[in-house]
Amino acid sequence: MGRKVLKQRKHAVFAAVITAGLIGIGAVPAVAAASPAPSGTSETTSAQQSAGAEHCWFHAATSASECYGTEAALDRSLEQLGVDQQAATTQTAEPAAATQRTVEPAAASPATAEPAMATQPAAEPAPVTEEAPSSSLVTAGIVYANAGYSGASYRILNYGGCSAGGSAFINLADVGWNDRVTSFRGYNGCTVRLHENRDGEGATYGDYRFSSWVGSFNDRASSASFFG
Repeated sequence: MGRKVLKQRKHAVFAAVITAGLIGIGAVPAVAAASPAPSGTSETTSAQQSAGAEHCWFHAATSASECYGTEAALDRSLEQLGVDQQAATTQTAEPAAATQRTVEPAAASPATAEPAMATQPAAEPAPVTEEAPSSSLVTAGIVYANAGYSGASYRILNYGGCSAGGSAFINLADVGWNDRVTSFRGYNGCTVRLHENRDGEGATYGDYRFSSWVGSFNDRASSASFFG
């Protein structure tokens, strides 16, 4: 009789252990499902990343910015802002590089020939755009992630451009564009200067209206200035 009771007790203990294990296994997914999302993430951020928001604008006067998955979507947003698009699309051809050559003097002939004058051909000017009113929101410049003005882009906006003394500045490091610039264009009279660090600090590259390849400064800019 004692052996039978002991055996029944063993069976009861074994059944209790199995039941507890099954309950524990079933509870794990419930705990995991209730865990909060890691800090610093959001549905909006995930949606923007999945959309490939690679074309952006930055308002230098208000520091507002927006990014879009396509250039067409960016253009539609700029139209809604009232940005003068014409001033940023007609200035596309790069001027010919200025060259300097000296013409050899002509061989002297008896009593008449004079040496030819040295000439310096003028560089072909970039297309001239109509100066925007100072109250108009226009493009001061565009920086690009790839050489040859291609790839992802960031468009910097200001009022009236730089022809009348206006200027614009952007901390690229603050808008997700740290160390990404490979080429750039200035518009509406703006010259561009890249800075290695935030707030216009560190080494610089530029004081150019455009650069299809920034050379050793590639992927080094953390801020940029646009000025007349």
